[in-house]
Amino acid sequence: MTSSPPVTEEFVLKMSPLCQSLTRDGKTVKVEIYGDGADKWLLEVVDEYGNSTVWDDAFESEQAAFDEVLKTIEEEGQPALFENLEGGATVEEFLEWFPGVTRAQVEAVLEYTQRSLKAA
Repeated sequence: MTSSPPVTEEFVLKMSPLCQSLTRDGKTVKVEIYGDGADKWLLEVVDEYGNSTVWDDAFESEQAAFDEVLKTIEEEGQPALFENLEGGATVEEFLEWFPGVTRAQVEAVLEYTQRSLKAA
């Protein structure tokens, strides 16, 4: 049995200069765009409560990732989850309509909201 040599290369996360906070409709999100180590870019949006949404697909450029987050905010709005569920949509319907969102993310937002309401 042979063993592999230890990995000595350190991975350095490459952050885009397009990373920033965006505020729409009184809600602020932090946009994080970073290199995936293979010449593509990953997109993550973190809301004011620390909930993170990461797009499944990598982008060809950091500008393409930034354009996607602007388009998503314009089309769906930040409070899209609550508006759709309050309107009677099921979690399954919401996940079909917004394929970039995972079930775990929806459940985390709903659990956080439930805890917040109980504390109020």
